[in-house]
Amino acid sequence: MMREHNISLDVTIILMSDSLLKKRGGDVCHFFVDHALRCATEQEATERQNDEVEPPVPTKPSTSKQKAAKRKVLAAKRSG
Repeated sequence: MMREHNISLDVTIILMSDSLLKKRGGDVCHFFVDHALRCATEQEATERQNDEVEPPVPTKPSTSKQKAAKRKVLAAKRSG
């Protein structure tokens, strides 16, 4: 069951947070701005993870001559 939003409760939480942060040398405004930026960054990261990745383009299998040529090139690089 959803309750009606209580603004006075929000104000109380902000004032308590401000008091605690000031004791530790912080600022409640920076705290909320940092939190908002972090949430936005996390949301962007989640959206990027949900983006569809295109499947790789199918290629024809290499012929035995192509495979031999690749092995030659690799061997030349190693001895090089």
